[in-house]
Amino acid sequence: MLLQLPLEIIKTDIEGDIDPYAFRKLAANLYKRHAAVRYGDDFENNLLLHTTRDAERKLLDKYTKIKLGRSKMNAAVEEYNKPFFDVLSEYDLELLLYLCRFCSYLGGPGVPDILLIDGKRLQMRQLNVELQANQVIFIALAKRMDYDVALYDVETHSRKTGSKEKTLGIFPVIEKILSSKDVSKKLDEEIQRNNLISDDIHAKDEAEFLANERIKMPFHILEKWLKEKKIEMEDLRRNMKGIARVHKEFVAEMLEYENAMRGDSTYLSFSRAKTDENIRMKVEYFKKKFSIGQSKAIELLNWME
Repeated sequence: MLLQLPLEIIKTDIEGDIDPYAFRKLAANLYKRHAAVRYGDDFENNLLLHTTRDAERKLLDKYTKIKLGRSKMNAAVEEYNKPFFDVLSEYDLELLLYLCRFCSYLGGPGVPDILLIDGKRLQMRQLNVELQANQVIFIALAKRMDYDVALYDVETHSRKTGSKEKTLGIFPVIEKILSSKDVSKKLDEEIQRNNLISDDIHAKDEAEFLANERIKMPFHILEKWLKEKKIEMEDLRRNMKGIARVHKEFVAEMLEYENAMRGDSTYLSFSRAKTDENIRMKVEYFKKKFSIGQSKAIELLNWME
């Protein structure tokens, strides 16, 4: 699969050499003449703060908690977000944030350098440098979603770009991703190992938990994309729903366990100190009390404390 992208040339009167990565600021200043400009680096964090503004942090999924860290909504974030609401529906926003999550498993959100909002549509512009795998996949999927995506480059007196188009090869990138997906391979091996211990209820729960974790990863979609030589929007929507379902079930289960722990004398007798030994004892107690696996018991401990 080859993706043809237009290459926008920004001509300047600059003489001498300039760091290519300084081009972004230069290009942003020029783009500001006809559109609101936002840097892509801040897109996921700032829009996640918007979509989770009314949610209790404890109830957020682990990915979102890690991404947000201690960041909070403030005036600067609200100002950054404002133009997007003129051109993106809640569903559009959900889809783009899902795409950031998808690509984060490949190295990072991959959002293009510069986002332009002209009051009618969202345009994405990426500096014409060697792109990382996550950036290539984000661009390919954004194009599949019919977003206006292009590369940009800057010409100076000593630097001429020539071409007005660039071709990205998608399948070699996917092949490279799949050949080095160590996390996914280890997860598959661990699921298989636990499934073989058929008479152990803890192992069965562990396998189910890890299988749900695998649903959150995009590698099965990339495998299908490579095999069928195309990507269907339905695959992405199905994965979005699967992630939401897994998290909803997880929260319900954690709330059930939390309720069952109220007044539990054994749990209350454990020290609150976060030593390795205390953590081990609590995890083992949760595993025994609820007949759950190691991973879920650790998640429950994090939930409780």
